[in-house]
Amino acid sequence: MLLSDFLLQHGRTAPERDALVHDGVRWDHARLAAEVARYRTALAELGLGRGDRVVSRMEADPDAIALLIATMALGAAYVPVAPELPPARFEAILARLEPAAVVVSSDLRDAPGVPPGTQVGPLVVARTAHPVSGDTTAPGPEDAAYIIMTSGSTGQPKGIVMTHGAAVNTLRGFSELGVPSSARVGTISPLHFDFAMFDVGMALGNGATLVQVPRMLAYQPRGLVEYLDEHRVTQMHSVPSVWRPLLTEGDASLLGGLRHLDTILYAAESFPAKDVHTLQGWRPDLRIVQCFGHSESIGCCFKTFANPAATFKGRLSLGVALRGTEMFALDEAGREIGVGEEGELYVRGPHLFRGYWRDEAQTRQRLVPDPRTGEGAVFRSGDVVTRDEQGEFYFIGRLDHQVKVGGNRVELSEIEHVVEGDPDVAAAVAVVPADEARATLTCFVVVRGSKPWNELMVRLRSRMSAAMPRYMVPRHLRRLESFPVLSNGKVDRLRLAQMAAEPEAPAPLRTPRNPSLEVP
Repeated sequence: MLLSDFLLQHGRTAPERDALVHDGVRWDHARLAAEVARYRTALAELGLGRGDRVVSRMEADPDAIALLIATMALGAAYVPVAPELPPARFEAILARLEPAAVVVSSDLRDAPGVPPGTQVGPLVVARTAHPVSGDTTAPGPEDAAYIIMTSGSTGQPKGIVMTHGAAVNTLRGFSELGVPSSARVGTISPLHFDFAMFDVGMALGNGATLVQVPRMLAYQPRGLVEYLDEHRVTQMHSVPSVWRPLLTEGDASLLGGLRHLDTILYAAESFPAKDVHTLQGWRPDLRIVQCFGHSESIGCCFKTFANPAATFKGRLSLGVALRGTEMFALDEAGREIGVGEEGELYVRGPHLFRGYWRDEAQTRQRLVPDPRTGEGAVFRSGDVVTRDEQGEFYFIGRLDHQVKVGGNRVELSEIEHVVEGDPDVAAAVAVVPADEARATLTCFVVVRGSKPWNELMVRLRSRMSAAMPRYMVPRHLRRLESFPVLSNGKVDRLRLAQMAAEPEAPAPLRTPRNPSLEVP
């Protein structure tokens, strides 16, 4: 089954039911199907077909969802990117993917890198100079449905290719989560974040209503509560950081004001157990669910917490694998871990990605033969986990230097690569503070020469903002005379993460805090 068909299937039996709601706009399933047909026709008239790529640059709204489905139905791969993407990053993605078309919202039609196009509703559809595939045959489950662009360790964006069959298998695997057709599923994730695909699939694929929440409300707890209540959201999907401002307010009545909400589902970041317990204390009737997975699989497990949520070694459970999926963890000797032991997580199942776009070397590093048997293909996640007596897994950390900030995947080495490109920087190390409640980035810098630090910070921020998405730009820059090192001479990243979590570092390791130079 195609992912596009999976998303549209309920429109045939209940065309009058709400499909999409966004800031006062309401589309029923019949309207959604009509808009999908319109955008599919516009793309087909440009000659696009099976195997082409369509880059989409816009905020999440009903037209964006219609374009998403239309692109997939045509057999092309949908590639969402952030509207606020720096020009250099956007052009790097276009050069890497060689898309046949670019579709943007009207306000971006004159943005750098966007070719001239035709207005189709509120969107601008533009052909690029790259040739089309010329393949007009019907797509199949093995074809690419979408490509998610993530941070790459070489400084170049990396494309995760997900097929129709893999995406549908994942969404079907989550059927035990229980999303009724009467549900109104809130989503605040931008479309370039793969969690948004999960939200769209779980809502439309179950015949429920997808309520798209404006991103700016992620930082306005009272505005968020009002919006969710006004639009009668029953199940809210988000990263944990969306709920942290509300927790910081410390006002239980805010959560009580969500009269229709019965479920909070979170993913992509750790949620401290103490925060989950606080939410459960404020609303004992609330169902809280953690979903866990990777862009390479959308998701592989979930856990519905009891009240209070139980912990193991102070951590919340990731749950057990979805039906048809296997999760196992191996220690450094290649043995499956026992209770309380730690090892690297591997995932096997029919929902794994096809590979990284035109990057066989990276693909071979992550899609590997099963280390236990040498057969089949499993995803080597790089996640370090432990397990309890019931076989449930618990996230510990990463083997590499890839992290998630605000639900977005970030290669710390890419930040370092950009900062170290400045002639006055001798070395840079980016870390996440050793405090899971603070989903921020700090970059420590060793300076060469006598450039005043305040001037250099301004220049580095400008350099990073031009080269990377906003979520990758570190909130804090700190100057050090030298980095702490381990006995083997390697940089002690753990110590730097601890220093980043400290409110003040002893002089002369840290310069005075200058709020004007920090990203809000």
